[in-house]
Amino acid sequence: MTIRIYDYLDYKDFVRDFLRNSPKQGRGQLAKFAEVAQTHKATISQVFSGDKHLSCEQAVRIAKYMGLRPKQVTFFILLVDYERAGSEDLRQIYREQIEELRTKNQDLSQRLPKGHELSGEDRAVFYSSWIYSAVRVLSSIPGYQTREQIRKKLNLSDEVVGKAIEFLLRCGLCVERGTGKIAPGLQSTYIESKSPLVVSHHGNWRVKAMEKHPQLSPVDELSFTAPFSLSARDAKKIREILAQSVEKIDGMIAESPCERMFCLNVDWFEVTN
Repeated sequence: MTIRIYDYLDYKDFVRDFLRNSPKQGRGQLAKFAEVAQTHKATISQVFSGDKHLSCEQAVRIAKYMGLRPKQVTFFILLVDYERAGSEDLRQIYREQIEELRTKNQDLSQRLPKGHELSGEDRAVFYSSWIYSAVRVLSSIPGYQTREQIRKKLNLSDEVVGKAIEFLLRCGLCVERGTGKIAPGLQSTYIESKSPLVVSHHGNWRVKAMEKHPQLSPVDELSFTAPFSLSARDAKKIREILAQSVEKIDGMIAESPCERMFCLNVDWFEVTN
């Protein structure tokens, strides 16, 4: 079971669930909490079984010990502030900040590392066709780092591949090394989720996915479509499962050697008129 801090309003409930889902159901962890928080175990026990609260300093240390990422640590401290607030007006202020961070967390662009943001004109060109990103990705794979190798792999004309490479070199998204070898320049590009170009970017690669569909490998590739009905609550849970999967995949890609080029398309949406 995945414990998501953004699903909680009471930080104590989050910690209790975290412990229940830890090895040996968190046995001995309260003692570790007391150690990292620089306080007595009895004090920590009173916090999680009574009316006492962590100080913000203790909250930071415990959150980091639990392995929370920086933004999650901030959210955890905000939950502590919310519980410690001495008036309804102050609690309302903290509640609004909590909801704001929850909303931001739903946006994948806030959860994944940001790359280089192209100028407006260059973005329009880069996201106008799948070819630019395909050429750039292929240039990271040994064996596909010359114009001829890329042309053969993508089955495109010399003119089209040459135009794409010249653009990528000019923007710094690719660099030329040695005698005619092309390699990636900047790690990744970035486009805001609200940009109208996002539609083109997603559409370009979904068209490529449909073109490839008749030749999908049952070993390396997968296509799955399943319309169904479910509760609004479970729909949110599935959306989060997908978002977490994208985060994990993004982290895995960063550490993976460049050997083959794949494309991930994930569609999760409510069907309406």
